[in-house]
Amino acid sequence: MRCLKKAPHTVNQAIEIIFEQTGIRVKRSACQAFLKKLGLKFRRCGLIPGKVLDEATQRQAQQTFHDTQLQPRLEEAKQGRRTVLFVDAAHFVMGAFLGMVWCFARVLLPSASGRQRHNVLGA
Repeated sequence: MRCLKKAPHTVNQAIEIIFEQTGIRVKRSACQAFLKKLGLKFRRCGLIPGKVLDEATQRQAQQTFHDTQLQPRLEEAKQGRRTVLFVDAAHFVMGAFLGMVWCFARVLLPSASGRQRHNVLGA
């Protein structure tokens, strides 16, 4: 089997790769035994934790938002030129969903720091 850029996620994917490269159609149990004989294992992917900003940087970002975006809008609302609503949003956290792949070594995926999310407003 040639070196693959992406590991097969299932035995059926491995069967298709073998068929494409050799023209031989193998059964599922034979393919699974072949993968194990090669030294491949069906493993769950792992996560590499993302970097979290230090507390001072986070405070500075919040202060910048407060001074440059929030306060000017609140001032406009006080003058009657803008409407400002404070609502609760649904927060979808950005993250990887871990799956299983046939591989020689565990595949590690970079993950977000946990502070990146998408806010969705709805009624």
